[in-house]
Amino acid sequence: MTNQTNRQRKQRAGAKPPQVTQLRRRQSTAPPPAQAGKGRGRRSRAQPIRDLFDPRNNLLVPTVVSEGAAFPMSGSTVSNHTISTGYRTLLVCTNNGVAGTVMAKIAADTTIYPAQYTIPLLASHSAAGGPTTGRAMKNGLTLCNRTQKLNQGGQVSVLNAVQRVSLPAAPSAMTQAQWYAFFDSIVAHPKTKIYNGSDFNKSKTFVSHPLDETDYLGYSDWQGSLTMNDFWDHVAVWPGSVHHKRPMSSIFVVFEEAPVSNTYEVKTRSSFYTRWPLDSVPGQAHRSVPTAPANVINNHRDHAEASAHVPRGEEAAVGLGAAAVGGGAAWLLNAARAAQAGAVAVGEGLELAAPLLALA
Repeated sequence: MTNQTNRQRKQRAGAKPPQVTQLRRRQSTAPPPAQAGKGRGRRSRAQPIRDLFDPRNNLLVPTVVSEGAAFPMSGSTVSNHTISTGYRTLLVCTNNGVAGTVMAKIAADTTIYPAQYTIPLLASHSAAGGPTTGRAMKNGLTLCNRTQKLNQGGQVSVLNAVQRVSLPAAPSAMTQAQWYAFFDSIVAHPKTKIYNGSDFNKSKTFVSHPLDETDYLGYSDWQGSLTMNDFWDHVAVWPGSVHHKRPMSSIFVVFEEAPVSNTYEVKTRSSFYTRWPLDSVPGQAHRSVPTAPANVINNHRDHAEASAHVPRGEEAAVGLGAAAVGGGAAWLLNAARAAQAGAVAVGEGLELAAPLLALA
């Protein structure tokens, strides 16, 4: 009798409480750690994100080394261009980092008709109310053919150039024949993409990418608006020219004589880091330029260079998957989420990308 009682006492002492048994049962049915986080509302790491250097993306472009405070600005120009049936037309767009003038036009009739296009909020010189200094961040050109679809046509050649182009004389002194020879060199370039006017029935955006690191990261005195020759000094070379800084690639568009006049809506978008006088409103709103690991920035720059000749559609910028950036996509996604939540995203001492303050 005593032995039986002792056995019962031992069994009762070793028994687990029913709450513990139920808890362990629930834990055994939980998903493995690798599956956690794949529930509804979570974004997969394989999802694409917007191209960092596309100016339609409102994330700032970070740097590897802290460069102090600046005021990020973006702006645009919108213009309509009627392509003639009697002569050829050229557009060239770039962000030179020193002025709001971001595009030039050459209508090469027997009399040359040049024009420059400047972002209004950045058109003033540093001595006349503009920024003290500035540098380039992003640049893009969007084309859309607004002609009745039945009449859309004509050849359009687009080159995203990484080198300076060569001109026989100063742009203001060139003749129609000289411009036509230059147009031919753009059209014949092996990386030039040839389109039909009807291909722009829906808008296409071409995006510049950084070139020389020193020019891209360096701040220069703000010039505001540029003359014809001053603008071309940033993209071309000719006898007696002055080689101004060239921080980003140049987008050349050659419109051939169309069978029927076509009208294009052309929109430039550019982003800058600017610095203003201390007593100005922008000067009091400076923020630290965001920083990021070198591999993140390099991977996004590699993508921008590799896709330089790929037009972005009107629906979104070219996607950039996590696999393409070696983990950099996840880093930028976290920054974007923090920015959308209004938080200052700081991790491991690194200030992450912040939203771009669009003023125009």
